[in-house]
Amino acid sequence: MRRDRLLIVSGLFLFSAGFLLSLFVSYLVLPREKAVITLQLPSSPAGEVLLGEGVAEKLYFNVSARGDRHIQLRATFFNERGEPVGGFYVEYSEVNSSGWLVLPESPYSVQAVSSCTACRSTIEVTLYYSRFNRGEVNALSLASAAASLLAMSL
Repeated sequence: MRRDRLLIVSGLFLFSAGFLLSLFVSYLVLPREKAVITLQLPSSPAGEVLLGEGVAEKLYFNVSARGDRHIQLRATFFNERGEPVGGFYVEYSEVNSSGWLVLPESPYSVQAVSSCTACRSTIEVTLYYSRFNRGEVNALSLASAAASLLAMSL
């Protein structure tokens, strides 16, 4: 009887540890960082932000414009070697344009350019992204899965 209780308590402890590890991994990969590019048309039609290393491939963007709504904005993401890895295009921004973007590889920098020379507006491109160590996240995910499987076996 004492052995059964020990196994149940051990199983509950391992299940709790696995659950808490999975919550921590979820927290690590949340988009918590923010980068803002502000363009004043027509005087400064381009802007660039360095995101750095370890940025996730999934980003959330929000484009807000005040003034003329025909903004013709192109945002291009570049890797560490300066090669383009994706981007998005907004031609007409009646309301704020936003969405998720999944790139084929991790971006290092982003450049926003508006080709509208007759526009009189202020454009703000806001990016929300996460930065994390992939090895650490993979190890914590594996530990979470192992603890949960071991808890179920107990």
